[in-house]
Amino acid sequence: MEEIPMPNLEKTQTITTKKEGSKSGIRVLAIVHFVIVLYLFYVLVRIIKSNFLVDDPVLAPILRDAMSYVSIIATSVIMVLNIIAGISLILNKKWGWWISGVYLVSQLLTKIIALIYSVYIEYQMRSVMLNNEFLRFDLISDRILKNLYLIVIISFLIILLFHNYVCNILQTNSLNKRRNLIIISVLGFGFMFINGAISFLTNLFF
Repeated sequence: MEEIPMPNLEKTQTITTKKEGSKSGIRVLAIVHFVIVLYLFYVLVRIIKSNFLVDDPVLAPILRDAMSYVSIIATSVIMVLNIIAGISLILNKKWGWWISGVYLVSQLLTKIIALIYSVYIEYQMRSVMLNNEFLRFDLISDRILKNLYLIVIISFLIILLFHNYVCNILQTNSLNKRRNLIIISVLGFGFMFINGAISFLTNLFF
């Protein structure tokens, strides 16, 4: 009489635990996108208020209004993308993984550039500034630390996004991971460039 092989309960329990952990990771990513939406809503309100409250006699009203509308539209589009990413991640949709990846990579590149710029500014100030040295250095150092914290957090989220079980749940393992990363990096760089140009023009005119 043949013996019936017994299932490996320990292995099954381990797989189940990893899947539950991956689902929790997806929920964390979704929550992050919803928090970003709240922050962008705050930014949007500030842009709208500044458009009505600021009256610059030098800047042409048409140009100011045009840049304000561009900023409002751009911020609204990013809000919608984060809402879509958050909802689709909760629903375990593949395209939510792509939107989340592109946005996170663009933010990572932005923070890396901001960190390099902050370090450069601090180096210049150390070689030039004499008065209020410690006050100015503290402000710049805080900015550097803030960028470092954000880089670590965003990097963790990207690693979580590319975790094997997360990719399996969201069905993104049909392509090679390296290929996925290259595609997301290229799209993220383009998104960062466009968003950076809009932010620069907005800061220039407001």
